[in-house]
Amino acid sequence: MKTKILLADDNQTFVSSVKLFLSMVPNVEVVGVAHDGLQAVTEAERLQPDVALLDIAMPKMNGMEAARHLKSLPRPPKIVFLSVHDTEEYRIAAASLGVDGFVDKSDFVNELFPIVTRLADGTRDADTLH
Repeated sequence: MKTKILLADDNQTFVSSVKLFLSMVPNVEVVGVAHDGLQAVTEAERLQPDVALLDIAMPKMNGMEAARHLKSLPRPPKIVFLSVHDTEEYRIAAASLGVDGFVDKSDFVNELFPIVTRLADGTRDADTLH
């Protein structure tokens, strides 16, 4: 059974890169793409992904607000932030929301695979936020 992923980012070039990368990860399928936080919430409700990969800085609704909405869904997805805003402050805020991971965009190739693999296996590593 494949892990369904929703990818939300307003940078189309980055979205294309992440989609290509994820196409090489076994048992993972990108089922939807959103280009702002509001669309991410709408698509998550419609597609019911297992994992939502969210940028923090997006138009209409930022990733933190979107994560808050996603966590309130009856079947919330696991959430991983993909962001250039990799600061301790953002990581603490992400942890307080119950987010499952945080990946610096500049190092997504090295960091994203182990996190997605763990989430696909149903495990959560607390160290992904620190």
